This record gives sequence, structure tokens and C-alpha cells, in this order.
Amino acid sequence: MGVIISMADCEKYRRALALENFRELNRELNKEMERPGISEEQLIKDMEKTKQEVFEEQYGQAIRRKTS
Repeated sequence: MGVIISMADCEKYRRALALENFRELNRELNKEMERPGISEEQLIKDMEKTKQEVFEEQYGQAIRRKTS
């Protein structure tokens, strides 16, 4: 099945998805911060590690192909 929509509607949909993803990330982050014993420094360190993992997942293969 296919659907034809305007670029404006497509952009609204894309933004709505991005906003929902952001809200989910915020909820998860808040849960982590409520966990006993986690410091702000540890949380920042964990977030950096996750950021690197996501980057590798999203772009790693493309970067490896370019450099080989």
C-alpha cells in the first residue's frame, strides 16, 4: 500500500516522530536519574558511551566502507 502526502504533511509527521522519540528518551533518562547510587558524572559517562554506540550503529558501516 502506498500513500501520497504533501511535503508539508510529511515534515509534520517526521517532526512528530522525532518529538515522540525525544520524549521517550527523556522518560528513560529520568528513570536512570532516579536510580539509587548513580552520580551525575556516571550518568554523563553512560550517555557518552550510548551516543558512541548509536553513532557506530547508524554510521559505522558507511565509514568503514569509505576508509577501506
